[in-house]
Amino acid sequence: MSKKEQEKKELQEKARTDAVREAKEKAQSLADAAGIKLGRIVDVQESSFGEPIPMRAFALDSGKEQIEPTNLTPGENTVSITITLSYETY
Repeated sequence: MSKKEQEKKELQEKARTDAVREAKEKAQSLADAAGIKLGRIVDVQESSFGEPIPMRAFALDSGKEQIEPTNLTPGENTVSITITLSYETY
């Protein structure tokens, strides 16, 4: 595994851990507001967004010849993971 791939994996793991923590905190806050108690977690779903697809590939397929350059800042990446937790409630 390359250094870049290892760094990406570590960022995804941190994003996942943070997303689960935040989902638990929000669930508890909502339960408190609704006057219910949370039981055990019965389901976990994860959605993540993969690598962006370069627009150049779409433009070439559509027959466009001129493509405006994309301004990218070297060294910046965004990792986004969405976690959905389902709880037993009582």
